[in-house]
Amino acid sequence: MVFEFKGEGGDKRGRILFFTYDKTKVNLFEIKKGLARGGHYHDYDITHMLIIGKIEHRLENIETKQEHISIVTAPAILKIPAKSANLIIAIEDSVFTEVFSTEYRSIIYDKYRNIVHQTMHL
Repeated sequence: MVFEFKGEGGDKRGRILFFTYDKTKVNLFEIKKGLARGGHYHDYDITHMLIIGKIEHRLENIETKQEHISIVTAPAILKIPAKSANLIIAIEDSVFTEVFSTEYRSIIYDKYRNIVHQTMHL
């Protein structure tokens, strides 16, 4: 098993670094204060690890519409269940990872994705 760098991307919110470790994908995200990431959900569980910073984390079950909002300070582990929309808003410059072992698939959740777009146009 080898930890491999696969590439990078990003936008005004910060960089994204893509890695693999055997069949596991590990993506590292920067997110600048006041900006948001996420706005979608997956049909599989995913784990985020907040490494640096402080965020507002929103999680909404897309079937029951039950929403949970919390303020999280690094270091922290965020477990995102399947079919739960996820939104991360940086209260201060932050860095987090996401870890999963399947092909990446996401479904846009307009309620949260609109917030991502709004913060990018401030």
